[in-house]
Order: sequence, then structure tokens, then C-alpha cells
Amino acid sequence: MSKNNSRSKSICVIVDDFALFADNRHFLQEAQMAIVEYLNSLRLKLHPIKTQITATRIGVNFVGFRILPDRIKIRTANLRCARVRLKKQKKELEQGKIDLIAFKKSLQSWQAHLKHGDTYRLRQDIFESLGVTP
Repeated sequence: MSKNNSRSKSICVIVDDFALFADNRHFLQEAQMAIVEYLNSLRLKLHPIKTQITATRIGVNFVGFRILPDRIKIRTANLRCARVRLKKQKKELEQGKIDLIAFKKSLQSWQAHLKHGDTYRLRQDIFESLGVTP
């Protein structure tokens, strides 16, 4: 199913994740059935728990973010894991278990991911707490 024949307001595809947006709930239900049929022809399935038709005002989880109508926030669980991982890597750097280049690459990767959301202050806080600049 392509955007050209979908009548949707917006579609976002990232690797094997996608989100479809429209004002009409009935249209979304029909689109879901068409997507299921198409995926069945490829011997693929939608994940039953992750497949939802919901009002955008309450937001949706997508690729590590909570997408809301007026902002994009990093998911709390992702943030918690990243803080733990970065603190561990900083300790490993201080102990000589990893080199500075590997540590900086990890920081830059996390910063690049965070830039997709409304996270300016969060990025400043994270890197300040680590005592580093990405």
C-alpha cells in the first residue's frame, strides 16, 4: 500500500516501523485491513499489541519517542537505559577499558537520536551531568 493510494494525511516509515495518520477512524480501520492483507501475501504480520488506532491527542510511541500533537518526547524507559549506559561507559573510559574515540562515538550517536525530539535542555543536562561535551 503506497501513500499515493491511501488518502491518509501522513505516513511515516522507518525501516520496519510505520505510523499512519488520518482524521477518519473508519478510514484507518479499512487501511489496517488492507495492510494486513498485503502483509499476509508476504507472509508477514502486524504485531497485535503494537498495532493501535488511537487519537493523536494522547500520543503514540514510535521509534523510542512519545509523539504528541505539540511535541516529541523521549520515552522514559529509553532515557533511563541511556543514562545508565553512558555512566557505565564513562567509568570504563576512566578505567581504560574503552578509548576516548569509542566513548565520543557513543555520545554522538545518542545526541543524534535525541535531536529528533524536543530535547535541547535534556541533552544539555545529560552531557553536563557526565561532565563532557559531545
